[in-house]
Amino acid sequence: MQSETSDQLPSCRHLTTVLISSINPSTRPDQTTFLAAADAQIKSTLLTLYTLFPNELLPALDLLDRGLVTRLKLAIDEHGSTYNTELLPDQSLISTYYVRSAQPPSTHSRSKHRTVQTPTYYEVHLNSWSCSCPAFAFSAFPATIPALDSPDLVSAMDVERTVAKYGWVFGGLGRGMEAPVCKHLLACVLAERCEGFARGMVEEREVSREEMAGWAAGWGD
Repeated sequence: MQSETSDQLPSCRHLTTVLISSINPSTRPDQTTFLAAADAQIKSTLLTLYTLFPNELLPALDLLDRGLVTRLKLAIDEHGSTYNTELLPDQSLISTYYVRSAQPPSTHSRSKHRTVQTPTYYEVHLNSWSCSCPAFAFSAFPATIPALDSPDLVSAMDVERTVAKYGWVFGGLGRGMEAPVCKHLLACVLAERCEGFARGMVEEREVSREEMAGWAAGWGD
C-alpha cells in the first residue's frame, strides 16, 4: 500500500493548501486595494488558484475588498475563558465567520408606514467546513456524484500528511480528495490563512456567548 500511495499525485485539497499557505507576506500596509499592491509571486499564485476555482476566486476577493467578512471570536470574561484554550489551540475552533451578502438587502414591511432593510449573512465554519449559502449546498450535494478516483484510505493519508506539514488542510474535517466550496468559504479561508495578505479586510469582533447565539439565530447586527 505504501508504494501505491507514494505514486499518487497531490490531491486538489493538498495543492490548494500549499498555494494558500504561500500567500502570507510578513509585512503589508493596510490597504483596501490589496490586489494592486500584491507582488508578482502572489499574483502568480492567485492566477493558479483562479484555474482551480474560476467561479469562486474573484467573487471571494471582491467580498474581502468590500469589507463584507466579519470574524466573531468568543471573548474571555473576567472569570476566565469560555473554552479551555489548551484543549482548543486552534483559534478557528472558537471563532465563526459571517459574510454579508453582496446583493442589496431585502426590504420588508413591519407596518403600513415603515419598511426595514435586512442584510443577509451567511455563517461559515472553517474547521467543520460549512457555509449556510445555497451555493455550498449545491457544491456539497451535486445532482450527479462523480466516480471516486482514489479509495478513502489514500484520501485520509493525504489529508494527514498535509495537516502534519502545514498545520491545516483545505476542506477542514471533510473527507475525500476534493472539497465543496463557495465564494464565502474561499474568502474566509484567505482571511484566516493569509492574514498578512488580507490585513484590514476583515472586521474582527469579540462577542459573548449570548451574542454568538444571536448571530447564529439570524439576528446579525
